Amino acid sequence: MEVVDLVGEEQAEDGDSMIKTTRRSEPIFFFSSKEKKRIVQEIRSAEKKSTCEIRVHLVGGENGDVKTHAHRMFEKLGMANTKERSGILIFMHLKSRRFAIIGDQGVHGKVSEDFWKKAAASMEVWFQKDEFARGIEEAILKMSEYLAPYFSPRLDNPNELKDEISYS
Repeated sequence: MEVVDLVGEEQAEDGDSMIKTTRRSEPIFFFSSKEKKRIVQEIRSAEKKSTCEIRVHLVGGENGDVKTHAHRMFEKLGMANTKERSGILIFMHLKSRRFAIIGDQGVHGKVSEDFWKKAAASMEVWFQKDEFARGIEEAILKMSEYLAPYFSPRLDNPNELKDEISYS
């Protein structure tokens, strides 16, 4: 499977983007109820504009390489099983304070590396202000606007993956 790792401007030694916050490190409590609703609403809005399937996943205390965890979760969530291979996963590793954005081969084949860098940078601007939900919403909006011409919604545009934030 072809996937793209998303890293931002400010990087750790291994190239993953850093997350800085004083929020709780338990994934399920990281976002407020209102923030969770806003993120899910942005996912739903984006998926109406295209056949892309977007998920957000937060992991807490696991050790190891963030990219490896993100790739594993991409598979576990069924992101590689979409009809057009158009899954995008925003993966936040709270313990290491890093994130990655993984795109499936259908998406990867339509975009340049610059696309991924811009998505990560749009998130980081808000993350630095401790506005994580806003950063994710902004990235989802920008990605969906850019990808809509490549993944135009069809009459039979089923919701292939759950529109939710997942945790482990």
